[in-house]
Amino acid sequence: MNVHASEFPNIFKNYPQYTVYGLSPDPSKTSHRISMNMKEFGFQLYGVYPKDVTIANIPIVQTLQNVPKEYRKMVNVFRRSEKIIDVVEEAIEAGGVELLWFQLGITDEKAETKAQNHGIKVISDRCIYVEYMKSK
Repeated sequence: MNVHASEFPNIFKNYPQYTVYGLSPDPSKTSHRISMNMKEFGFQLYGVYPKDVTIANIPIVQTLQNVPKEYRKMVNVFRRSEKIIDVVEEAIEAGGVELLWFQLGITDEKAETKAQNHGIKVISDRCIYVEYMKSK
């Protein structure tokens, strides 16, 4: 993680809209529950999910490249640790990603370093919902 927790309040202020990579249509999944909470707090979301689904009026696309640039600046990632290198590579290819936020339990030092080497800030192993609640 190359972003200090003291920066989180500014992150929430500066990124009122963001992408949820791995947003599940299943309400029992963590990505769904956390995203719905963040939406209720006023954040505007875009989702990346491999299937054509509808989730709570949130636009869903299959790749990060199809996300509008204003939503692509921050990407909250719900993928297993061994898959985040693919997300990092997709973020680099798509361009415009300023911050990758890997949820609690998600880390991969090699992937994080690659992101940072391409000018992308990284937060890993932190829950966006918990950190938002702490910052209020």
